Amino acid sequence: MHCADDSDAAVAVCHVSMHLATGGLERLLVEFARRSDPRRFRPFFVALDRLGRPAEEIRAMGCPVYSLGACRTRRQRLARLRALIREHGARIVHTHNTYAHFYGALAGRWAG
Repeated sequence: MHCADDSDAAVAVCHVSMHLATGGLERLLVEFARRSDPRRFRPFFVALDRLGRPAEEIRAMGCPVYSLGACRTRRQRLARLRALIREHGARIVHTHNTYAHFYGALAGRWAG
């Protein structure tokens, strides 16, 4: 639907949150996926922990969704997040809560 456009002109945006399970913040992330202009933005979503129904909704719109819940250490999470930022060519890392700020800022800086 909205996220599936792979236009080279679109800016990749990495949305980082603690999790993508049910909650108010997670509903906001679903709306980001739904309302992002695919000609301008290519959003993808990274949960530092678990996934839930909001993640399924986002995936159904064609947006990539990842969970870093299997990573055992902070270093592993940072390395995986950095790899995803690089893999998608993200130019924007948009964080959505305290833990996400910590990981997103470090991984984004480390990714270049």
